[in-house]
Amino acid sequence: MNTVKALVLAAGEGSRLRPLTLSMPKPMLPIGGQPLLQHTLLWLRDSGIQDVAINLHYRGDVVTSHFGDGSDFGIRVTYSPEETMLGTAGAVRKLDRFFGDTALIVYGDLLTNVSLERLLSFHFSKRRAVGGPVITLSLYEPLNPRECGLVELDDEARVLRMEEKPSGKELTSTLAFSGVMVLDRDYIDMIPPDTFYDFGYQLLPMVIKDGLPVFGLPIEAPEYVIDIGTPDRYRHACETWNGKNAQVRN
Repeated sequence: MNTVKALVLAAGEGSRLRPLTLSMPKPMLPIGGQPLLQHTLLWLRDSGIQDVAINLHYRGDVVTSHFGDGSDFGIRVTYSPEETMLGTAGAVRKLDRFFGDTALIVYGDLLTNVSLERLLSFHFSKRRAVGGPVITLSLYEPLNPRECGLVELDDEARVLRMEEKPSGKELTSTLAFSGVMVLDRDYIDMIPPDTFYDFGYQLLPMVIKDGLPVFGLPIEAPEYVIDIGTPDRYRHACETWNGKNAQVRN
């Protein structure tokens, strides 16, 4: 696992969480006395990830002053400042030389303990099975599925379709993309350089429509995923976090 490098997406302004984010970016909001981003980096470190990139835009100085080069936290941190935001996929493309054959992408507004060992083992098994590059999405069941990007799987765990925030119709799935994904080099090369590009609205729908292999792996207890993107979700994360992973609910 040490050869896999990760990117934590931390460039957003977190406008829905104002005034909390007036002086800091969303991933730096405190949970249990530590910035959310610190929880994320320690989870990556404890999962065997040694090299982590963080993209920056809004109040990036708060991130760099807290984490420095990462050595105090047992990791190596590479910063990727964006003068103009590049989107979730565009941020990956900007760092194409940072990654090797496989990239781990983590959205910066997540409190999670997803088993990266299980996720990466699944990813590499699917890559061997299809004989080529794949994308693997970590999936979970959110409290409100209509607020998320929902994912429908076939019997082989291959993604049939993905729909962002469906409304006005019966749901065909309650599984949502957690914000943790693994993708191989070939997919990074599909992202156009130097432009805003998004995973949920652009890259993933395109490759699924083209029949390229994208797989999904639902989390299993005691794994959890909590998105802190709104005041209610942030409050929920703060109230349920107690340092004991098994007691945190989605």
